Amino acid sequence: MKKAVEMSIDELQAEIESNNARCEELEKPRKSSDINTRIEADNEIKTLANRTTKLGQQKIALLNHQISLLKQGKL
Repeated sequence: MKKAVEMSIDELQAEIESNNARCEELEKPRKSSDINTRIEADNEIKTLANRTTKLGQQKIALLNHQISLLKQGKL
Protein backbone atom coordinates (compact mmCIF):
# COMPACT_ATOMS: atom_id res chain seq x y z
CA MET A 1 0.00 0.00 0.00
CA LYS A 2 1.34 3.39 -1.00
CA LYS A 3 1.74 6.18 1.51
CA ALA A 4 -0.69 9.04 0.97
CA VAL A 5 2.17 11.45 0.27
CA GLU A 6 3.33 9.23 -2.62
CA MET A 7 -0.02 9.25 -4.44
CA SER A 8 -1.49 11.43 -7.17
CA ILE A 9 -4.83 13.19 -6.76
CA ASP A 10 -6.50 10.55 -8.95
CA GLU A 11 -5.02 7.72 -6.88
CA LEU A 12 -6.12 9.42 -3.66
CA GLN A 13 -9.65 9.87 -4.95
CA ALA A 14 -9.87 6.27 -6.17
CA GLU A 15 -8.79 4.89 -2.80
CA ILE A 16 -11.14 7.24 -0.92
CA GLU A 17 -14.05 5.98 -3.03
CA SER A 18 -12.96 2.37 -2.55
CA ASN A 19 -12.70 2.81 1.22
CA ASN A 20 -16.13 4.43 1.38
CA ALA A 21 -17.65 1.55 -0.60
CA ARG A 22 -15.98 -1.01 1.70
CA CYS A 23 -17.32 0.81 4.78
CA GLU A 24 -20.82 0.61 3.32
CA GLU A 25 -20.35 -3.15 2.80
CA LEU A 26 -19.27 -3.53 6.43
CA GLU A 27 -22.47 -2.00 7.80
CA LYS A 28 -24.35 -5.33 7.48
CA PRO A 29 -21.75 -7.43 9.38
CA ARG A 30 -21.56 -4.62 11.92
CA LYS A 31 -25.17 -5.44 12.87
CA SER A 32 -24.57 -9.19 13.10
CA SER A 33 -25.69 -11.17 16.13
CA ASP A 34 -22.13 -12.56 16.40
CA ILE A 35 -20.02 -10.32 18.61
CA ASN A 36 -16.76 -11.27 16.88
CA THR A 37 -18.18 -10.34 13.48
CA ARG A 38 -19.33 -6.98 14.84
CA ILE A 39 -15.95 -6.29 16.43
CA GLU A 40 -14.05 -7.21 13.25
CA ALA A 41 -16.34 -5.00 11.15
CA ASP A 42 -15.97 -2.10 13.59
CA ASN A 43 -12.18 -2.46 13.63
CA GLU A 44 -11.96 -2.52 9.84
CA ILE A 45 -14.25 0.51 9.58
CA LYS A 46 -12.05 2.41 12.05
CA THR A 47 -8.92 1.50 10.11
CA LEU A 48 -10.49 2.54 6.82
CA ALA A 49 -11.83 5.77 8.32
CA ASN A 50 -8.39 6.73 9.63
CA ARG A 51 -6.76 5.97 6.27
CA THR A 52 -9.49 7.86 4.41
CA THR A 53 -8.95 10.90 6.65
CA LYS A 54 -5.23 10.89 5.85
CA LEU A 55 -5.95 10.48 2.15
CA GLY A 56 -8.40 13.39 2.25
CA GLN A 57 -5.88 15.61 4.00
CA GLN A 58 -3.23 14.78 1.41
CA LYS A 59 -5.68 15.42 -1.42
CA ILE A 60 -6.46 18.86 0.01
CA ALA A 61 -2.75 19.62 0.36
CA LEU A 62 -2.11 18.64 -3.27
CA LEU A 63 -5.05 20.69 -4.50
CA ASN A 64 -3.87 23.71 -2.51
CA HIS A 65 -0.41 23.27 -4.01
CA GLN A 66 -1.87 23.16 -7.52
CA ILE A 67 -3.91 26.29 -6.81
CA SER A 68 -0.75 28.03 -5.63
CA LEU A 69 1.08 27.01 -8.80
CA LEU A 70 -1.81 28.24 -10.95
CA LYS A 71 -1.79 31.60 -9.19
CA GLN A 72 1.95 31.88 -9.83
CA GLY A 73 1.46 30.93 -13.48
CA LYS A 74 3.67 27.85 -13.14
CA LEU A 75 1.08 25.27 -14.12
